[in-house]
Amino acid sequence: MMHQKARNFYRCLVVALSPTILTLSGWSAPQERLSSPTAGQISVNFPQSSSDRSAPARSVGAGSRGSSCDETLELQAGDVPLTALTPQNNILKTISPNPSIYLYVPPAQGREAIFQVINKQTENIVYSTTLTLDHSTAGILALNLPEEIRLKPNVTYHWGFFIICNPDNELQDEGVEGWIEVEPLSTEMERQLKQVEQDPIAQAQLYAQAGAWNETMALVAELRDSNPQEWLELLRSVNLPEAAAKSPVIEAPTVNRQLP
Repeated sequence: MMHQKARNFYRCLVVALSPTILTLSGWSAPQERLSSPTAGQISVNFPQSSSDRSAPARSVGAGSRGSSCDETLELQAGDVPLTALTPQNNILKTISPNPSIYLYVPPAQGREAIFQVINKQTENIVYSTTLTLDHSTAGILALNLPEEIRLKPNVTYHWGFFIICNPDNELQDEGVEGWIEVEPLSTEMERQLKQVEQDPIAQAQLYAQAGAWNETMALVAELRDSNPQEWLELLRSVNLPEAAAKSPVIEAPTVNRQLP
C-alpha cells in the first residue's frame, strides 16, 4: 500500500540523486545572465526566482515540541529541524537525469524513512523505497536514485522524504517535499562551461546564473572543506540555516526494500 502522504497531493518522498554533471544540449537560459565569472570573483550566489509556479513552499520539518518526532530526532529548543536544502522557490532545476537532492537531517539513528519521486503530470510513482538512517549526529545527506531510474527532460517531478517517528500514526512523521525538473543545456551554455572547465567555482557561478541549483550545489559541496566560505555564501544566498553549512556530510542510509 502506498504511504498515505503520497496520496495526499503527491506527498512523496525525497530522492537525492548522484551529483554527476552531464553535458546535454537544449537548455536555453537568458544570455544576459550567462556572463563568465572574472578572475577574483569568489562568491557563488544563487539568484532569486520571480515565479514559484505553484510549487510547494520550501519544506522544513515541523519539529514541534512534545511530538514523537521531537523525542525521536532528539531536537532541543532552537535546533534546526529536518530541512530541504533547496532554492527559495523550492524548484530544483538540474541538467542531470540523476541529480542530487540535499537535506539537513537531525540525529535519527536507527529510524526508518520513506522516499518517493512521482511524475506530477501522470501521477505515476517513478521510484519508492524505505531506508534506515544510520547517523547519530545532525548532518547533510544526499540520497541517490538507482542508475536505471532516470528523470526525463522537461517533466516536473514531485519529491518528498518522510522520517517515520510513530509507525502507528503517520501524521507524526517528519517530512519535506518539493519539485524537480531536468532541463538540457544550450550550446552556448556548454561553450561557456568548457571555457572554465578547470575552475569549479567559475563553473558553479555559471550554473547558478542559469538557475541550475543541483549542479551549483554539487560543485560547491565538493569544495566545502577547501573553501568553506563559498559553501556558506551559497546557502546564505537562498536563506538556508547556517547550521546546515557547518554540519558534516553524513553517510548514505541503508536501503531496506523497494515498495511496489
